[in-house]
Amino acid sequence: MSLADYVPEEFMHFFEQPGFVEALKGFTRYLINEDHEFQDEMRTKFNANLATSEIRPVQRLAEIETVLGIDDCSYDDEDHEPTIPEQITRLNNMVSKINTTLKPELIDRLLVAPSKNITEIRADFLIEYMKKNKELPKAVSPFANIDTRVLDSRDFKKFVENYLPEEYQPESMKNLRKLKRDVFEAAEKRCSTNDIFIDKADHGRKELRLIFARQIPDEELPAWMPGVLGATATA
Repeated sequence: MSLADYVPEEFMHFFEQPGFVEALKGFTRYLINEDHEFQDEMRTKFNANLATSEIRPVQRLAEIETVLGIDDCSYDDEDHEPTIPEQITRLNNMVSKINTTLKPELIDRLLVAPSKNITEIRADFLIEYMKKNKELPKAVSPFANIDTRVLDSRDFKKFVENYLPEEYQPESMKNLRKLKRDVFEAAEKRCSTNDIFIDKADHGRKELRLIFARQIPDEELPAWMPGVLGATATA
């Protein structure tokens, strides 16, 4: 569109004079800067254009503010889509809950190195389980200062179902015997203190058992026993 589309023909000759054009520009600047009625009219038209624009700038900004949680809105609907700050808060609460409920000594174990396979992970948890579980059945020990604990199939199943983290549990318990053998063998190899070993003695149906043989510290023995053991050792 040209100037003739906006200016009546009888006034067009004024625009052929450079001085008039400059004066008109100055008048326009005056309207923009000083005429409040003109400013209000332009502001209303500008806002209307923003609201009806095909690119929806106002609506999109409002949506972004809502997602970012910077619009200071109070939500009455508990089912609203969580904002980013709300998601961060929820995540922080989840991490805090994990830190307070999960055994601290296991947290580092959950951050498993890529070279560690699933059987080795399970074996490490089993080693820890055997060393800390005071409820495991005792076995007969030939030495008075050796505390021997036994883990059989029944206790291994309890370990898998109740102690092993869910992400490391097998999808099915149908092949529990093979799982037990693989984990037992890995535990025996990975135990750095060499006090966990597989029992292959003939008992029951020759099922494998895992043995934890712990030397009892002197302070846990009866008062008379350390002296007797020491005398026996020097005899």
